[in-house]
Amino acid sequence: MGARLGGSGATLLELLLVLLVSVWCAGAKEQAAAQWMGSTNPFDTADAAVSLWRNSDGGPERSLSEEESGTEDAGDDSIVPGSCGTEDVEEHEGSLETTICFLLCVFVICTFLDWLNSWAPARFRLPLSVVMFISGTVIGLVFIDLIGESGLGYGVDNLVVGVNNAAWFAPHALFYIVLPPLLYESSSNMSWHVLSKVLPSSVILAGPGVLVNTLFTSIFVRWVMLVGDEAPSWEVSILLSAILSATDPVAVVAALKDLGAPEKLSTLVDGESLVNDGSAVVVTYVALDWVADAPASEKYCPTSPPEIPCVLAYFLQVAGGGTLIGLFSGFLLYHWLGIVRSHHSASLETTSVLAVVYGTFFFAEAMDTSGVLATVFLGIAVSFAVRPQMSHEGRHALHTILEQICYVCNQIVFFVAGVITVRFMWRQTGCSHDFRHGRAWGELAGLYVALHVSRAAMIAIFSPILQRLGYGISLKEFIFLVYGGLRGAIALVMGLVILENEYVQPEVKQMLAFHISGIVLLTLFINGLTVDN
Repeated sequence: MGARLGGSGATLLELLLVLLVSVWCAGAKEQAAAQWMGSTNPFDTADAAVSLWRNSDGGPERSLSEEESGTEDAGDDSIVPGSCGTEDVEEHEGSLETTICFLLCVFVICTFLDWLNSWAPARFRLPLSVVMFISGTVIGLVFIDLIGESGLGYGVDNLVVGVNNAAWFAPHALFYIVLPPLLYESSSNMSWHVLSKVLPSSVILAGPGVLVNTLFTSIFVRWVMLVGDEAPSWEVSILLSAILSATDPVAVVAALKDLGAPEKLSTLVDGESLVNDGSAVVVTYVALDWVADAPASEKYCPTSPPEIPCVLAYFLQVAGGGTLIGLFSGFLLYHWLGIVRSHHSASLETTSVLAVVYGTFFFAEAMDTSGVLATVFLGIAVSFAVRPQMSHEGRHALHTILEQICYVCNQIVFFVAGVITVRFMWRQTGCSHDFRHGRAWGELAGLYVALHVSRAAMIAIFSPILQRLGYGISLKEFIFLVYGGLRGAIALVMGLVILENEYVQPEVKQMLAFHISGIVLLTLFINGLTVDN
């Protein structure tokens, strides 16, 4: 008994070490991306690296328009007329105390709501992801929009500061800390027998399908929406469409788990959402280069519009490189577990897998490839060949620990997504796209419909091919593929990346942020609640 407790304690200490390394690497990634993103000294102190909810200057960074105009913040929620894109600049402490207070609030609220939701009748029970997102949105509205910086006293001010800082969540922190275990759990739990049948269909939907969906959606954005008083350019339309055309792996995986969908259907939808990172990220970053008026040396493809050979080379680097790194990591893990198994230590096997999961993601991102695809194909390799190398005790220990880690990560990612949505839709004012403008809401409703129509058209175009691959698709599965394509935290992170880019016009930033957060809100709230019907 004592030995088992000692092994568990060692595992917990090693997991804590992994998380600390994750924090450090997230800060390093922010610093490496600072020049291209336009951030000012991100994570330049140890305290800033611990507190991932703030920028290093003590609060959210000033926008370019505010720096040029010399506008000073008055310490309230006032906005200078015509200063589109100007955000309130609060002097947050950003201390470890406020961060821990916020995280404690997340865990307490989410755990209580999950327990409360479990008592509801099955037909009225909400998906966990939707519950977390709604609770984050409500908390964000209360603490950011209503209370703001006035505080409540009675020891609650730390929580107020923590929630406000969470609205300026560092984008890469989400990728580096929360995403790897969620991606690995989903991809490694897929049955290889089923996955081998549906993987070609998933690749078609995630590759050419995303491109076609982006094209259809960008036509709607170009001809229906406005940026200020003018129609958005084609590059802005493509940028918004690329972010919203790809389904979100975290949101889709969470919804499928709550629904208990059939294995064939869940693997197809899950596989599409997991592997669409290659095409979606390439189109998004190429379009962002096209939109941003940045020096050519800071772009992936320096020409405007980008040249096709450059785009294809970048796609091969991101998608192909990430896939190869994931498979090679699986090869290394296979042989390492063969050595470790002789020690009869479930803790050592579990920690080895977790270290490889995070290490694969970090290394892939450091090589400018897709960390998402690398982690996904590592999980597929584990499902296909690596898992038998683990002992029965090791597999059981990994399943238990990984399930708890993913439960906590899901709480964090959807709760923070709700808080960020409040910032995008209710916080930013002075532009033509915020909660006060009826046209913005009308455009959002039209975009929500257009995304479903374009996705249905895309699936219909590829349906003759999909019918001949694997198990084929029925009419019911066709409808689920259209309606079950949720958007979530990953799209919001891309919105944060755009907001940090100083070369994008403030009016364009706000239009993109409003519609990204609005679509996440609508798909999680409407589709997430009714998809089981």
